[in-house]
Amino acid sequence: MGDGSDGYAQPADPNSHDFDPQAVSTDGGDGSGWNDVASGEYVAYILMIIGWFILIRAISDYIRARRHEMLVLQSPDRGLGIPIIAEGERAETVV
Repeated sequence: MGDGSDGYAQPADPNSHDFDPQAVSTDGGDGSGWNDVASGEYVAYILMIIGWFILIRAISDYIRARRHEMLVLQSPDRGLGIPIIAEGERAETVV
């Protein structure tokens, strides 16, 4: 470790730097900063809310389709003009 074989080379003296606390900026040097972080969080929350609405709508549509299926299966003609009787099924036992 520290020999450069893993892509990291240890500096000769890690404490030999010229550090000026007044020159430190929190924007990363590219002018972005906390404003981009905050706007990114807002976008994430908006996308999460939209995702929840899509999930709730999909579950609602699924339940509605299942209820409609049960209504169709309960009718003797199964939604058509004539009754459908499967092979091996008696007309008296048709749901």
